[in-house]
Amino acid sequence: MRQIHYTWFAILAFLVALGSALLMPVLWGWDVAVSLNQPDILIYLLLGAGGIVLLADLLMAWQAFMHQRKQGYSSLWVPILGQTSLYLLTIWVYFVPIHANALRTLTLPITMLGIGLLFLTLNWSQKAERQAPASPAMYKSARRLSWLSVILAAYGLLFFGITWDWQIGLVVATASLLVIDPRWPLIVAAQRRFEAIDRLKESDIKVHHPEVLDHVKEIKQALMEKTGVLTSPQLTVYNVYSINDDYSDQDVLAIMAGLEQEIGGPYAQAMLTYSQSQGVYPTQANDAAYLPSVGVKGSVQGADYELVSATYATRNQYEFKRQWLNEIVELGNSVSLLIQDKRAIGVVAFGAPLIRSLTDTDKFFVGEKISTRIASSDTKGSLIRIQEMMQSLEESKGGLAVNEKVRWQKQWALEAPAVLVTNQPVPADVKPELVVSFLDQPAEVDITITNLSEIKDVWKTAKKLNQIDHGSLVLWQTVLIILIVLAAGLEIFINMTNSMILFVPIFTIFVRALITTALKYWLK
Repeated sequence: MRQIHYTWFAILAFLVALGSALLMPVLWGWDVAVSLNQPDILIYLLLGAGGIVLLADLLMAWQAFMHQRKQGYSSLWVPILGQTSLYLLTIWVYFVPIHANALRTLTLPITMLGIGLLFLTLNWSQKAERQAPASPAMYKSARRLSWLSVILAAYGLLFFGITWDWQIGLVVATASLLVIDPRWPLIVAAQRRFEAIDRLKESDIKVHHPEVLDHVKEIKQALMEKTGVLTSPQLTVYNVYSINDDYSDQDVLAIMAGLEQEIGGPYAQAMLTYSQSQGVYPTQANDAAYLPSVGVKGSVQGADYELVSATYATRNQYEFKRQWLNEIVELGNSVSLLIQDKRAIGVVAFGAPLIRSLTDTDKFFVGEKISTRIASSDTKGSLIRIQEMMQSLEESKGGLAVNEKVRWQKQWALEAPAVLVTNQPVPADVKPELVVSFLDQPAEVDITITNLSEIKDVWKTAKKLNQIDHGSLVLWQTVLIILIVLAAGLEIFINMTNSMILFVPIFTIFVRALITTALKYWLK
């Protein structure tokens, strides 16, 4: 969105302030520095100042309207009201007799000096807000802060106008609108949020979409991938058997190792390690190709083979002894079958140990009242140890085809707010609130981790962000009320003591400028 060049408006305001200070009394009752004997000089200077304020109001109103359409909120309406009110108050004092001694300090030079400072504070806030976008929660907080400022301004106008004087009432209202920038909590909170998220990098956690962290508190279930997430990426091959009289165990192992050797990966490494321990060399395979979520296929010595998961073989009705397979699965092993002409000729039993951090992560889920659900293409027997170990496990499905696995994940994600923890590409139909993956794919993944235990760090940071948002709102609401009360009290003090201290709206702009400067250097 196009930005407003507040610096140029500030320069114009300062030039008008300087010119009017030379050609008009700086305070009521003072002599002019340069007399031009022009009776209409006041009108010209007021029109020039009004032109600057009007042009700024129009540009700010357009930007506020665009912000309103984009994010349902804009804080610019408050300074628009404040600077316009200050300018109109100045005209009122020039053309209507002064009702209070403190108004003697409300002159065009001082007013334009204050408006120039106001433009400089708006310039910094605009840049800071653009560099560190705030959370939706903080935009809501800033909206409340803006309304609070307007409500207190209206109250000051009515209370002091009815009980004292309408000029004094407008003074207090103007001070209420100018004393604070509703974007301060946005900027401070955004900076602290950025620092909290940035600390996750120290644990090798990448946050691709920071806004999703605001939804972590809503999550009730974790949809978990089993292989490589709950289990170690290091696989172990336990046994390789031939289940066809035409092939020996060694023949089957040589073919399996040859196919996997062409593809590579943890499973291939485990197969090659086992074949070496058995003194079997891989047979050369040709035209090897990876079958996603299924296995591998290729040709060996002119014959076509497939090494596929037991689930896939079962669902495609390949020929093998199912009772024998069930006995292996019940031992808690994962199983793949070597297929030739739709007949199983060999079987490999393998597995991976559960990760050491699983117990700790499971306790964390229990403590957060998050239930876990597992959908796996691996055998049902491979889930036995997990079912016995995880207290947070509510439901597990094994032996699923790829489309069935996606269907279960989709169904679960619709039942309650969920996080999907995976090391696989995210199915297009599965729409959880949060995707945590071991893959670094920013287009599909919200957060990338390297270890399951890092889930706790993500939740801890999300809670920290929530505390930052809530704390910033409470802090700045308190600051606003204190500053407005002090501004009203200062106005009463000035009129009771006939003090020549700077006029209250200008004083509040100086306070605003000091706070803005302090924030600018603090957030560097």
